[in-house]
Amino acid sequence: MIQSKDITIGYSSKKIGPINHELKEGALQILIGKNGAGKSTFLKSILGILPVIGGEIRLDNKKIVDLSATERADQIAYVASVNPHISHITVTDLLNINPSNKAITGEHLKPIAKQLGIEHLLNKYLDELSDGELQKAYIARAFAQNTKYILLDEPASHLDIKAKLEIFLILKELAHHHNKGILCSSHDLELAVKIADQLVLLRDDEIISGAPEDLILNGSIAKAFNSEKIGFNKKTGSFDLCLKHHKTITFKADGNEAYWLEKALNRVGFNAKMEIHNPDITVDNGYHYHGYHFTSIGELLTLIKANG
Repeated sequence: MIQSKDITIGYSSKKIGPINHELKEGALQILIGKNGAGKSTFLKSILGILPVIGGEIRLDNKKIVDLSATERADQIAYVASVNPHISHITVTDLLNINPSNKAITGEHLKPIAKQLGIEHLLNKYLDELSDGELQKAYIARAFAQNTKYILLDEPASHLDIKAKLEIFLILKELAHHHNKGILCSSHDLELAVKIADQLVLLRDDEIISGAPEDLILNGSIAKAFNSEKIGFNKKTGSFDLCLKHHKTITFKADGNEAYWLEKALNRVGFNAKMEIHNPDITVDNGYHYHGYHFTSIGELLTLIKANG
């Protein structure tokens, strides 16, 4: 277990803490918080890159500060948010760059590459890879390090949604099926809610940890991220824009049609309400509005907006 006990982290100009946290094997924790909350600082403090100002961090009951860089690398692997597309290094070469100085044989590399879906990339140079492929390669390198714990700083921040989902599913697989303790910072709160075993919320110089559902229901997430124009929706686990509604419009629809029609009307500034009797809009083989018929929500919105 990695245990942070009453630690104060940061710099002389900005200190954060005291905070407490535990990372155990077999769990995927996602570290969240506003920009500037101290997520990267916290990860670097665990790694020993930044010294703590107060308190202590222990790795399997040994003080991190008492361990050499090699001893830390034996237990903790790290993946940065941005990694270099090096022209003269192949993926196989990358997997063999091991901070803990452990030899990795070819028979061990192939199962790791297969596990992360990059077996076909082993002979490619890093500058030939897409951003998503490159990040998978660096995560594979961390996996090849054969540590108990993996820390990642925004590993999917610059990836498209498909690559981002693949990265998080890989992390969950490593945690659950390979008993890794994984702590990963992310700005994608909605995805974190869906996939994390635990959220670790860094807020107001404290850490609040727990199941995503608990942090939603107790209001911790809303308190950390809500603003005048953005609100966290406890029912959907997503953010809603707090738009000003200038006029009420009623509609009658079912299922997915009702959900997305209400979203669309809210988005363009209307307070949309379900109404069974004499609604402004009905959905039946298209969208009907005051004698007009439309085949798409986009067409409907164009007329409604034109009419104010």
